[in-house]
Amino acid sequence: MSGSGDGQLAELIAEQRSVNERLVRDGQRMPAAGTVPVERLRQGKRFNPDGSQRMARVDRAVDRDLHSPLGPFKVREFPAADSAGLYVHFHGGGWALGSIYEQDELLDALSSATRLTAVSVDYPLAPEHGLATAIARSAAAARAVVDACELPNFCLGGESAGAHIAVTVALELAREEKYAAKLRGLNLSYGAYDLSMTPSQRRAGDTFVGLSRPYLEWFYSLTLPGLGTEERRDPAFSPLYRDVANMPACVFSVGELDPLLDDTLFMAARWRAAGNATELHVYPQAHHGFNGLDTRLAKLANARIHTFLANCIEDRRP
Repeated sequence: MSGSGDGQLAELIAEQRSVNERLVRDGQRMPAAGTVPVERLRQGKRFNPDGSQRMARVDRAVDRDLHSPLGPFKVREFPAADSAGLYVHFHGGGWALGSIYEQDELLDALSSATRLTAVSVDYPLAPEHGLATAIARSAAAARAVVDACELPNFCLGGESAGAHIAVTVALELAREEKYAAKLRGLNLSYGAYDLSMTPSQRRAGDTFVGLSRPYLEWFYSLTLPGLGTEERRDPAFSPLYRDVANMPACVFSVGELDPLLDDTLFMAARWRAAGNATELHVYPQAHHGFNGLDTRLAKLANARIHTFLANCIEDRRP
């Protein structure tokens, strides 16, 4: 991990290891994959047992209903004063969980630091909808958001399954003249890019620390029902196998303990080999979802993302 002195790095790692002990304990309380209905897991992510919101809400965020050629959709917007551009965000959750209401603090901080209006897009989830539908409607929603905001440029991004959606949408929009010139950068955090499972996915154990192999396999069975491992390698579903030439700059972030580590390493290598500007940051002792925690490592990772996005919009990348 570049950009940190030895002393600072040691402190970051020590703090992260301490946090990891709690994460392992919390993961032991997770039900086995597939044993709890999806809807109950969705509710558990958003609400405490007493019905209160589990994740903090930001007062200035605005909910909007928008329309696309493929139907209506919801967004949660974080306006930026004197906005320099747009950041279109897709949430994580294995294509089956998650919502636009679970990243308020992260997106509010991103908007404030970058002067980008951040818009988190709601997209259809599995098992009610398959991955092809989620991708098509996400792309249509992204076009509608960019058109509605009427800002001169935009970036795309997301975490985990949201990073998968973001890069897949970017690969479509970058081939369309109307949007290609406006698309300035991507922010992809610990995404899944090979749904046939990279080596780090296959080696992941049963212990849930942000993610596990059983949960990965369950998510794949929900969003791509009936498809075998090799069928999931189809470039329509696994963007690692797409042509990534002539794409905008991208920042890749992942923890070294993440089951999706290899997905990020492989996609970043392909991105760079295709001649695209690429930043890759691998964070020591970090698990899946690490930058959503209140740690110094998370703050460092998010600050790097903010700087990257601001530079993309201002065209100040090195």
